[in-house]
Amino acid sequence: MIFLAYAIHLYKFTCVYVPTGTARKASSTPFFLTEQEQQLNQVEKLKLQLQMMTNDRNELREFLAHYNNELNNRLNSEHEMQNTEHKKDMSDVKKLPKEISEALYKCTELTEKTKTYRTLYSQHLSEQTQLKEKVRMLLEDKKKVQGEQILLQDSCEEAKRLCDEAHEKMYDLWTRQLQQRLEENLWSLTKQKELFTKQRDLAVKLQHHFTVSQM
Repeated sequence: MIFLAYAIHLYKFTCVYVPTGTARKASSTPFFLTEQEQQLNQVEKLKLQLQMMTNDRNELREFLAHYNNELNNRLNSEHEMQNTEHKKDMSDVKKLPKEISEALYKCTELTEKTKTYRTLYSQHLSEQTQLKEKVRMLLEDKKKVQGEQILLQDSCEEAKRLCDEAHEKMYDLWTRQLQQRLEENLWSLTKQKELFTKQRDLAVKLQHHFTVSQM
């Protein structure tokens, strides 16, 4: 359409175009030319303009023919492309039911898998809840055991302290008893020594007395 408008514009411009040589020829015409000569000159101008218009028309026809050929070629090419695309679209349309069926089958499989995963997820949540409850109970038991362990440790320390005190008391008692027995034994030995000394002195005296009596 752009080329056609340009050609029409060119055609209109050619209709009013006056060649430069003709203008010079007209300007060089003497003022005293007769009316017949002026008419002949006018006819020559019109012939020249007609020839130029004819040439422009022929050029325009050639241009339009070339444009029509290009337009036809382009339309044919576009028509072929559209036919190819149409065939492809029709082929895709024929494949569409199969693709829809496959998509529905996959959708059904996906739905079943989703149900399975949902069931597994629910079981996992239930197991996780039970596990959390067990962990909570174990933590409570651990706290109880730690409390009992602290009490047991305190009891052990108290028992150890009592044992140490009892041991000290028993050791003191045993020491006192031992010391008392030692003192008693020492006193007995001392008495025995004194008795032995008396007996020895008595024996010496008796022997001396016996010796004296023998003399």
